[in-house]
Amino acid sequence: MPFILLFACLSMAYTGADLINRPANSWVAFPLTQMQRVVPSASDYPNIYAVEGPSCVIDCWCGGVFDSKRNRLVVWGGGHNGYFGNEIYVFDIDSLKWTRFTEPSANPNLCGQTNSDGTPNGRHTYGGLAYISHADRFFGCGGAPACPGGGCGMNITWTFDFTSKRWTNRSPSGTGPGTWCEDNCAYDSVTKKVYYFDGRLGFYSYDYDANRWTELNSSITRYNYASVVDPKRRLLLNIGHGEVWAYDLNSATPAGVLWNTTGGSMFIAKGAMGLAYDSKSDRIVGWHGGDVYTLNCDTKAWTAYTAANAPAPNANGTYGRWQYVPRYNAFICVNRIGDNVYFYKLTAGNGSAVEKKGPEAADVEGACIVVTDVRGKVVARLKGGKKVSWNGRSAAQGVYVLQWIGDGRVLANKKIVVIR
Repeated sequence: MPFILLFACLSMAYTGADLINRPANSWVAFPLTQMQRVVPSASDYPNIYAVEGPSCVIDCWCGGVFDSKRNRLVVWGGGHNGYFGNEIYVFDIDSLKWTRFTEPSANPNLCGQTNSDGTPNGRHTYGGLAYISHADRFFGCGGAPACPGGGCGMNITWTFDFTSKRWTNRSPSGTGPGTWCEDNCAYDSVTKKVYYFDGRLGFYSYDYDANRWTELNSSITRYNYASVVDPKRRLLLNIGHGEVWAYDLNSATPAGVLWNTTGGSMFIAKGAMGLAYDSKSDRIVGWHGGDVYTLNCDTKAWTAYTAANAPAPNANGTYGRWQYVPRYNAFICVNRIGDNVYFYKLTAGNGSAVEKKGPEAADVEGACIVVTDVRGKVVARLKGGKKVSWNGRSAAQGVYVLQWIGDGRVLANKKIVVIR
């Protein structure tokens, strides 16, 4: 007899417009947006899975950047004995879809900096990533290598060309960071420089056009902080462990001033938080679990925002996987490969461009239940009125996940087992 499941329909499925129309101070998670749906299989790449596998791309102290040209989040990570892969992932915010943008090096050079194919070794990337917008390059430096024995000190300056899909070892001139674990940096579009804090010692700037590092301060130690640029006030903020440091980017050699801020002591006490500048509210906005915090750089006051349905924090850091998306006036948050992608709206309304409806959203129009296998592959999209059913006769024996979709997010998950 056929294997049939029957469910009550909770609501219509989301569309991309749901993000634009979300109210202020609200979270939303879009269904079918788990990164695990596009990770490489262990059978195809037997030498890279290590102890944790692709979950380490996020969980192992790893970050990301916002590609403002293409409106997407770029995620890169791995490292130590967790995962040896070095592939890049991108999440297109218009289509709400993940892509494994590059393939991992099949035979990584463990504990080295460069693989035999000329690509960088996989690593904990921390806050050492940036998007150099004027050159359209993804920048990475520092981190902890794919190496069973651990270690830090990845001091090669790498950039990645999205068009050719090629990495380049820049071999810059000047005095650059020695690099350590927990480095952090931020790109400034006016000076066209990446400002970089070595987690162990030193403050530096990198000029892509001149291909040169400059040492700005050799005695600063900012282990596990986070950096963000306020473009309106021309400030670089470096925040963490109870401190807020401000650097005047109008100066050729910016010197830090320690700010006495109010209202955010619980937030700034953390490290590895996500920070981004919101051009609509003119605030620095941060998250590392729980409340969202905003900083008014004129009054030096933090404000906490509590909202329902926030994702659980990742204990190993948020880093650049929290970014502001001007087109939709929302913040993207990617927290685990098995979780859907979350967005947070601080203020209501549109962003700087008309919202597009992605093909993935169109595919699930009207669905109330989505059935996936344990790797996230969709095996059924169920549409209907008050009730929908799935005939699992053709499904292989195994575990399946049922996602109840409503209000633009997954309201509940349930696992079932098909037994023959």
